[in-house]
Amino acid sequence: DRDPFIELVNTGDAPVPLSGLFLSDNVTNLTQWAFPQGLAIPAKGILTVWADGEPGESTASIPHTSFRLNPVNGVVALSRRQGSGNAPAVLDYLSWEQLPPGRAFGSIPDGEPRTRRILFNPTPGATNDPATPRVDVFINEFMAQNTRTLADPADGDFDDWRSEEHTSELQSRQYLVCRLLLEK
Repeated sequence: DRDPFIELVNTGDAPVPLSGLFLSDNVTNLTQWAFPQGLAIPAKGILTVWADGEPGESTASIPHTSFRLNPVNGVVALSRRQGSGNAPAVLDYLSWEQLPPGRAFGSIPDGEPRTRRILFNPTPGATNDPATPRVDVFINEFMAQNTRTLADPADGDFDDWRSEEHTSELQSRQYLVCRLLLEK
């Protein structure tokens, strides 16, 4: 069973109780699923929440939401009630489009909401991995409006052209935090 999950990270030095907090995949219903009473994220810890629509599979330490995350496009929000009207307020959220199967979406470094992206290597229960696939082919040069430099050998015309460079030296590096793995 390859179910979607959400990871919450506590970057602080004390446990964070989750009572009174909610998760939702619907921005018009921010209190869609409530965290069970007594559940907390340990200091410097990670909590995995299964977003599989199977709440009957929950245990005291392994929660399952009542909704299932969309594997390709969607949103997940962490919220609480606040103010005199007890209105729901978003604490954090992730939104994604065209997430490939087997990939995660999250933050580098862990807990940093300003640097979220697709994660090539999902790392459930561990620090997010910033590695990306190696790219060895790059556009090296192009010419638009080629009027006299290089004739096309097929027809002798001076068409626009490009050359490609192959390299083994470049490894892309990027950074992220909260992960979200969606598999079909």
